[in-house]
Amino acid sequence: MKSFTRKSILDGKELILLIDDHSKRVKNCTITCARSVCCHCGVDTVGSQAPFAFHGTRPRRFLVLVGTYVCKVAALLARWRCPHCHRTFTDYSSFARPHKAYTLPQMTERAAKYVSNTSTSYRTGVCWANLPIFYEEGPLDESVPPGRTDVVPSPVTMAHTSLFRWVTALAGDARQQSETLPADFTPASRKYTSEERRSVLIACRATCSVFLSDRAPTTALPC
Repeated sequence: MKSFTRKSILDGKELILLIDDHSKRVKNCTITCARSVCCHCGVDTVGSQAPFAFHGTRPRRFLVLVGTYVCKVAALLARWRCPHCHRTFTDYSSFARPHKAYTLPQMTERAAKYVSNTSTSYRTGVCWANLPIFYEEGPLDESVPPGRTDVVPSPVTMAHTSLFRWVTALAGDARQQSETLPADFTPASRKYTSEERRSVLIACRATCSVFLSDRAPTTALPC
């Protein structure tokens, strides 16, 4: 399966195709678990004769930014059972993050731009070519191809608070994985009013640097 690089990270249509391909492989049971360590009991199945067993699917809806639209994409994620503790968990692909509808590549790219660029604000960070991004109008329709041109915008635009939450969530990833925080990075003083928020911006920068350098952004996402 194709993975994202710096060049293609903002290509929303390509991201939708990646999600669709992943869902098909989950549905056809032709997918393998990317995780080797159980998130519940910590057992490592590398080299084990009893690997994780496929335990069904979990439906998800993802939000993908394509130009000035937020497109809704139906998807399937795989569930697995640990042979040791017999508990189940969801395996999150490279485009997914627990408890977030937006995709990890696009969250990371925009968060990185916000924390690194002094002139980027939360409001400008959720725009496309200085234009607001609108949510699609109407229910999710899987029968319509990703490149459709008949999308009708809703009166609701993407809120700048979404970017604020992304920065906070990605900072938590760095802290959970004990990423080395960049000692030479100092966020713009206008972007924080407390030392706690300053540390959040620095931790978010660490997560973004890992992802944008084509290394795995996380190695043990929560189940």
